[in-house]
Amino acid sequence: MWETIIKALKDALKEKVSEMTKEEAKKLAEKLGLKLEQLTDEALAELAARKEELDKETRRKVRAFWLPVGLIVGGVVGFLAATALI
Repeated sequence: MWETIIKALKDALKEKVSEMTKEEAKKLAEKLGLKLEQLTDEALAELAARKEELDKETRRKVRAFWLPVGLIVGGVVGFLAATALI
């Protein structure tokens, strides 16, 4: 029973820290005069422009390369996060 309570408290604390971090990041961006929506739009526009530069065959090769790389990196990050939480 105590384990369940402690786990619930840890989860609540993690969520609160995450919310605080997001709010602090937004405040910092506002101080620097950055608009997060504008940055997101610019990033999407840049991604679309780069995508248009590549032909179908090249895009397929790029995907074939980055899919396993992303899975491996994601697995390592997930493993490290899981071990840090224990």
